[in-house]
Amino acid sequence: RGDEDGEHPARGARRDDLEAPCRGRRQPRRRPEDPGIRLSRASTPSRARALPDRRDWEARAGWFWTAHDANAGPAPLDLDARREALLADHELSFCAGAWCAVVLLAWSLVEPVDRAREARAEPPSPDLDWLRERRNALAHGAAGAVAAEPGREEAEGAVRVAFRQLFAEAWR
Repeated sequence: RGDEDGEHPARGARRDDLEAPCRGRRQPRRRPEDPGIRLSRASTPSRARALPDRRDWEARAGWFWTAHDANAGPAPLDLDARREALLADHELSFCAGAWCAVVLLAWSLVEPVDRAREARAEPPSPDLDWLRERRNALAHGAAGAVAAEPGREEAEGAVRVAFRQLFAEAWR
């Protein structure tokens, strides 16, 4: 092969500079003729979004945990580490006013509940159907429908559905 004696310049340079050998696949370098990443004009407003002021943040956090308490039952939530992290991100997204993220995370939290329901051959809940349809419209685009960005009311609905389903599963 020619590289055992240091004849291959790239491998010899790595040994000389004491760099670790390259393992795995590397991302190819960008060529001048490759198009760069271009943001659409539609993405410009996302750069302008700022965090809410402290009063709004605290009011949203209060609402979030009131929804939690309103749906809490005799059994505490028994979430694995992944779903605990999703719940924390769900709260942060709600407090920040990231309404799309709230809907997407709500479905991520309750999808295992929905799969367990399907395994038990129980009929679907209208709440879960609404949340699934809204999540799919946001994530994949709705065929023939306009997937408008959700507002606070829709995000609140997603939070309520998530807590209702999570606590219902904890009662089982």
